[in-house]
Amino acid sequence: MTRKQLFSLAFTKSLPILCSYLFLSLAYGLMMQNAGFAWYYSLFASAAVYTGAFQFVLITFLSSGASLVTVALTALLMNSRQVFYALTFLPDFSKTGKQLPYMIHSLTDETFAVNCTLTLTGREKRDAMFYLAILSQSYWVIGSVIGGVLGQLIPFDFEGIDFCMTALFLIIFVDQWEKASRAAKTQSAKPTAAQTASSSAEPTATQTTVSNAKPTAAQTTDAEPATAQTAASVGEGSNFLLSHLPALLGLSVGLLCLLVFGESSFMLPALLITSALLLLWQHRSPMQPRRAA
Repeated sequence: MTRKQLFSLAFTKSLPILCSYLFLSLAYGLMMQNAGFAWYYSLFASAAVYTGAFQFVLITFLSSGASLVTVALTALLMNSRQVFYALTFLPDFSKTGKQLPYMIHSLTDETFAVNCTLTLTGREKRDAMFYLAILSQSYWVIGSVIGGVLGQLIPFDFEGIDFCMTALFLIIFVDQWEKASRAAKTQSAKPTAAQTASSSAEPTATQTTVSNAKPTAAQTTDAEPATAQTAASVGEGSNFLLSHLPALLGLSVGLLCLLVFGESSFMLPALLITSALLLLWQHRSPMQPRRAA
């Protein structure tokens, strides 16, 4: 494919990102202007920081005069997932040459998702990923500048505009919750190794004798259905709890820190405690198999 064809492909693939970035970045520019920052601050932040959700949090930090340590730790914790995104494309990124720093800087949730759908290989894939990164950040930067300029030129009633950040996190939370629910249902539907082996194994003499014996009415009507229902409900409950544990843990720790540290200081302790607990849980889980209660 020619460079023009690759750019056209990247643009087509980036259209869903355009639809989401344009409105979110527009709201970001409006909020920056409402906080007292001119449009060029939005431009610089979107070009240099470019972290999406954290940029909304950064508005509060800049307005409240938060320390650099708080800003840095919060940015690290909120965007640490990008490390694992980059590992996925390490073979491709390592061959991008001078583009490597920008490819690392511009990798986001959305570009990662779109990059995973690319069926190209070699140089064509790397060029398409590069064009996609440029287009995606351009959408965000342009939307931020437009929002900042509109906030200065047109009188807006900014009441409630800051809720867009809350709405963004709620959408992400609900989306991840639904994905975890679907994964738990899929896992529950799969037979375990023991069930597979049991179903495929030939019956022993004792089992043959027992199966040929006439069951009692109580055994037929009560024992087998009750056992199956109990096992199914325990398995579903265990999968549901484990699949939603990060979300439930984050909500519980966030609420506790809000009550303890107050509205203006709870975010950093909540992020630190939640990250530590999740890391501990992931570290212990391979060594200590989780069992249903």
